[in-house]
Order: sequence, then structure tokens, then C-alpha cells
Amino acid sequence: MVDWFRVESVPVSVAFSPMGDFLATAHMDSVGIFLWANRTQFADISLRQINPHSDGSTDGSVAGAALVAMPTTAGLVDENEETVEDVEMDAVYMAPEQLTDNMVTLSSQPKSKWQTLMNLATIKKRNMPEKPAQVPELAPFFLPTTMSVEHQFDFGTSDAANIPTDPTSSKLISVSSESQLARILYNAHTTRVYAPVFEYLKTLNPSAIDVEIRSLPVDDQLKALKAFVCATTCQLKSKRDFELAQAYLHVFIAVFTDIIKANARELEPLLAELRNELKAQWDTVDNLIRYSACMIEFMRTK
Repeated sequence: MVDWFRVESVPVSVAFSPMGDFLATAHMDSVGIFLWANRTQFADISLRQINPHSDGSTDGSVAGAALVAMPTTAGLVDENEETVEDVEMDAVYMAPEQLTDNMVTLSSQPKSKWQTLMNLATIKKRNMPEKPAQVPELAPFFLPTTMSVEHQFDFGTSDAANIPTDPTSSKLISVSSESQLARILYNAHTTRVYAPVFEYLKTLNPSAIDVEIRSLPVDDQLKALKAFVCATTCQLKSKRDFELAQAYLHVFIAVFTDIIKANARELEPLLAELRNELKAQWDTVDNLIRYSACMIEFMRTK
């Protein structure tokens, strides 16, 4: 149960709109139909603990149902007029990341994040300027930002005087340095604990995730690539962040397709385990989608 409320007149019929944004009710001793709007479309609503066996009044730490005035044709009421009783929410419901270990769970990340990651090349091509940008004579002062989801300034960046001017040395530094994702993968490959890999990727924006995956080293017998495949397999086995694992794997395969083909025999055991686990998890999700679609169609045509 998500929410409930009380009204002065007893309802005799209720019906939701197809999109769930309106509720139509008919009440005793009334010939009209009352329309209720879904508050979640206009403001952030916090879930609370509800006791379905309660009579609607405040029951200890469990919040009761609020008494709501009936809708009128006068439109919105005055902001100073209270139409809902203030109910003290002592116990706030905190949804767990995963209800059960056997349930395939999506992440709490916004949908646009993994969609942008999968279509990042198309977005960059579309946003590419037709003419090269011209540097102004008096360029404004900009602060560098960190590669994270939250917009933060990077005050630890060195000045321009400390940047090497030799292009050869600059290339050597960029090639020899390891990315943060590579270091986490190396550590996870040693400890066999792959949860920090996805926890780190969750903190990055789509562009930073793409750069981190593309920067994975292919030396040392493909140690970083093997660790990434093992981390994805482990994440699928945990049945968490299903859509993120799919998006990260999509970028990984698109970047390292040629390397995977050239070393297919060496990577075959890890890829076979990943394929089997991926197929098992997708079959579960696909069966649930088909079952829900059939039930919705049955209820609509019944």
C-alpha cells in the first residue's frame, strides 16, 4: 500500500485513469463524479509506513489516514486553508536496494544516465559544431571540474606552468598512467570482491564512464579486461543494477571487440560464464514482462 486517505462521504465506486494520474470516485448521497489528481506529479512525496489492518486513525508509530475535503468546482483552494490534516510521520519507509536475493532489481540511477551512455557516440556526433571553435583574444577564466555526477570544482589541478611542454613526455605520461577504474579492477581481481567496481562507476557521469572503460589497459595478459568481465558476471549473479550492467557491458564490447576476437580462446571461459548468467537473468526479466503484458491485456479486454 502506497497511500490512503479518508473522506466524509462513503465512496461507492472508484476508478483510476489509464495513466494513473487521476482517480474518479462516486459517493453516497451525491450524484456527481469527483476527480482526484496524483500529488506525485506535482511534488516530491515521501513514502510512509502504513498499517493496512488499521481503522485509519493514528496507530502508534504508524501514520493513519488523513481526512481530505471533497473536490469542488471552485478550483484550487486558498494556500492558507488546510484541507488535509497534518499527520506526523514518525516512521519513514526506506526502500531497500533489493527486496529479496532472488529478485532481479534495477538501480536507483536515473534512466537518462544509462541511455546517454549507450548513445554517447550519436550524441557527440549530433552536438559536434559545424565550424571549429575560435579562441577569443581575451579568454575568460574557467575553473576545472571533476568527473563526477555532482558538479564540483577541481581545485587540486596544477597550474599551467606545471604542465609539461614536451609533447613526447606528455604522451608517455598518458599511456603509462593507470586509470582509477583499472586500479579498482586490479584490486578486485586480487581480493575477488567486485562490488567496488560498480560503486565507483555509479559516481561518474556518462562521459567519464565511457572514458574510464576506453582507458582500460590491454597489457599484462588482459588482466583488466578479465577483471571487468568477472565484475559484470558477479553483478549479474547478485541480481542488482541490471540495466547498468547491460549498459556498461554494451560499451565494453563495442570498444574491445577486436581484442576480444583476437584473444577469444583465452577469454572463452569467462565470456561463456557471462553469457550463461546474462541469458538466465534476461529470461527472468523477459518472462515477467510478458506475464505483466498478458495480465494487463486480459484485464483490459475482460
